[in-house]
Amino acid sequence: MEKLPAAAGDVANTYPEVWKAYSALGKSASDAGPLDGRARRALAEGLTRDEVKHAALLAITTLGFPRAIAALSWIEDITDPA
Repeated sequence: MEKLPAAAGDVANTYPEVWKAYSALGKSASDAGPLDGRARRALAEGLTRDEVKHAALLAITTLGFPRAIAALSWIEDITDPA
């Protein structure tokens, strides 16, 4: 297991099955799209709209589902105007 911040390490040690599921979700989100490590300024750096949307999916494990989906909708407001 990688070195984790104290609170996350405590959760991983106390609830290993929860941590395993959380880690698997992060891996699945990462594998779901084309985004790689070069994203910081997204569209200005030439990333595609699908890559930027993928960033929102990756945020599920950090921000939680509601906030990540809100971010996805904001991204789509910019990348997919009506």
